[in-house]
Amino acid sequence: MIIGLIDTGAVLDHPSFSGEGMPKPPLKWKGRCDFNVSMCNNKLMGLRVFLNGPGNLPLVENEPLMDDVGHGTHTSSSAASASVAGADVLGNGKSVASGITPKAHVAMYKAHDSTGCYNSDILVAIDAAIVDGVDVLSLLIGTGSSTFYEDMIGIEAFSAIEKGIFLTVTVSTTDRSIRAMVKLGNGLSYEAESLNQSQSSTLASYPLVFVGDNNINPYVAFCVDGAFDGFDGLNVLSAGGAGMIIMNQQTDGYTIFADPHVLPGSEVSYVDGLKIMAYIDSTANVTTSFLFQGTLFGQSPSPAPAIASFSSCGPDKASPGILKPVIVGPGVNVLAALHSTVSIIANSLSPQFIFNIISGTSMATPHLAGIATLIKAAHPDWSPAAIKSAIMTTADIMNKNGSLIVDEHLHLPADLFAVGAGHMNPVNAVDPGLRTGPGEPGSGRDSLGYNSSKVGMILRRPIDCKTVKVIAEAELNHPSLSISFADNKTSSITVERTVKNVGETKSNYSAKIDVHAGVNVTVQPNVLQFTMANQELKFNVTVNRSSGAGGDNHTQKSFELDFR
Repeated sequence: MIIGLIDTGAVLDHPSFSGEGMPKPPLKWKGRCDFNVSMCNNKLMGLRVFLNGPGNLPLVENEPLMDDVGHGTHTSSSAASASVAGADVLGNGKSVASGITPKAHVAMYKAHDSTGCYNSDILVAIDAAIVDGVDVLSLLIGTGSSTFYEDMIGIEAFSAIEKGIFLTVTVSTTDRSIRAMVKLGNGLSYEAESLNQSQSSTLASYPLVFVGDNNINPYVAFCVDGAFDGFDGLNVLSAGGAGMIIMNQQTDGYTIFADPHVLPGSEVSYVDGLKIMAYIDSTANVTTSFLFQGTLFGQSPSPAPAIASFSSCGPDKASPGILKPVIVGPGVNVLAALHSTVSIIANSLSPQFIFNIISGTSMATPHLAGIATLIKAAHPDWSPAAIKSAIMTTADIMNKNGSLIVDEHLHLPADLFAVGAGHMNPVNAVDPGLRTGPGEPGSGRDSLGYNSSKVGMILRRPIDCKTVKVIAEAELNHPSLSISFADNKTSSITVERTVKNVGETKSNYSAKIDVHAGVNVTVQPNVLQFTMANQELKFNVTVNRSSGAGGDNHTQKSFELDFR
């Protein structure tokens, strides 16, 4: 299997991309390693560069291949890193580092660098990946919502659907924390995280001051997080600071990042930060100390997985009839490969800094790409839509404590516009039992009111919409169902779904319905009885808006439907 990534490049000599034990590239591979073939190997077997800006001018021959950002090295190793023993970040999270698919080949398409990226480069890179023969393509691109016929990246992705998996992914936490407790002089303690763990378990008590009030040296600075990039720690250190506490913005909620702060430092949640601020204002003799506990599991502030505060939420403005986001994947404090020359902060701490812990949607995406690769390897005849169905219908909707997944904005249960189908489950996704059958998304049916010209722009070929059956989005044979009663006229909608038995030959599935207030749901038949492999059965879902639901179109009235 070949995973292609459109990203910032990769460091070819990193141990995560060792070719030891890897088979030769498959015969379908048509790619190359730009400028120097000997730099690639059987793991990272392709690295092509597309950094020409608007118009795609001829490639500059001396364009550097190295990842000058570190982003692409991190994401590609998350998807398909070889196993590397003893991986850690400043002694934290020490373990064997491995990608989701350690035996998959990697093809990197460098279309981003430290200056940014251009859509023209991304489009050419996607075309190159298709021609080269990648099986799964991972794109790490964040843009605003737009109509499909105006979204050039979306159109290009649509044309690549037979070679790649394209889902929207949201970000969750894991149950690993790099704990650095903050203890105040009043005896109260608060959970925090930091990659820079002091050599001693407890740092001596120091005065605690707001940044700018540092008339006492040494001191611990209290900072309100703006666009924290690690250099704040250098500034505090140069001003005589002995440590630093970083308070989340309100929008960051309870999501805490483990960062290298150069000096002892901890990041605390917004709520805990307010309490610390109140303590600073309460007395003249304000002190604090840190308790560094190293790597802990199962003791994060929120039961894992939880939806990160920075994760994008639905609905999708361009296509409200398709539930967005689709799936949740781990993207907070993810440990993966990095080159030592990329980060000034990292370099000041350790010259052997070849792994890093980073957070973002970009960290969740390669996990999804890796899972899609596993499914495609097990089921090579499955379409992208079938693989998407397998991932969605086997996702977990509960956290490790058996409760609903929470949103770290307010520590409340996450709604469907935050959690999508649930948190990805790699083991279950390879054997989903049921998946959506014919009429899968991407069939070219116009359900958004686009005319022939606009649909033709998406398909990149002429089409006459008059010859195509027009159906509503809810009628697409999709693994999720999103219905709007926004017109306040419709009170009942019935849609049909077709599922295929890809599990045991003889098997029965019973419908389980969990209905929230304001919605009534019935399923007919409510039991599916399969007698053979690949058999397809249909069922109808009828959704009724109850009389007490009211007319608030912004309130989510949802239900969960599972066949178990």
